[in-house]
Parts: sequence; C-alpha cells; structure tokens
Amino acid sequence: MPKQNRASDDQFNELHRTITEHYLSILKSGEATVQELRAAAEWCIKNDINAPQMTGSPMDNLRSILPKIDPADIQQRVMR
Repeated sequence: MPKQNRASDDQFNELHRTITEHYLSILKSGEATVQELRAAAEWCIKNDINAPQMTGSPMDNLRSILPKIDPADIQQRVMR
C-alpha cells in the first residue's frame, strides 16, 4: 500500500488560518446561521480557544443574559 503524503506545516497553517478567517468573517457579518455558529464554536473548542472572563466583554454580556441553571433543580424536575 503506498504511503500517503502528509500536508506540510505551511499547508496546515494556511488551512488553519483560512478556516479561522472564514468563521471570523461569517460572525462579523452578523448573518451567521445556527449551524455556522455551532461550527465556529466547535472550531474554538477543538483548538483550545476560550474567552477569559472580563467585565463588560461580549462574553460577559452574553453570560449575564443567560438564565442561571441549578443542576440540583434540573435533577429534581427530571425525577418527578
């Protein structure tokens, strides 16, 4: 069986940069679909990208409007 040629580091870096720029442009356009948002979030997770908690940042603003979830309350409701 022939050995497959792997992408070079330069090729991988170019692909990584291109995908990242694609997601950034979609997000900045304000017209991202749910699927695109999920894909961009998954891209961040797979690349170990996370947002530090900074007061007043977009992530902080999002966090502040999300409902607070109590795991014990959810467990109690599920067990009913």
